[in-house]
Amino acid sequence: MTITTPLHGDHQLDQLAAQFAHWRQTRTHPSERIPHELWDHAVALAATLPPSRVAKQLRVRLMDLKKQMATRGAGTLGGIRMKLKR
Repeated sequence: MTITTPLHGDHQLDQLAAQFAHWRQTRTHPSERIPHELWDHAVALAATLPPSRVAKQLRVRLMDLKKQMATRGAGTLGGIRMKLKR
């Protein structure tokens, strides 16, 4: 996912929110995991837009988004390297 301008990022976030909503309506089981493709797009957007805004619009927990960012190589947030405790 390539984001070139803030308006493009906003548009991409709106589209991704619609994809998340569609997935929520069509999933076969309520506890089904979010598909990797949706997380990949969310992480890409959170690299250019504030992660809190992305999480809120996608209706996911901010901590879950941050974990996905760390595992997918976007491990810096605001210049601070994240390290998750296990």
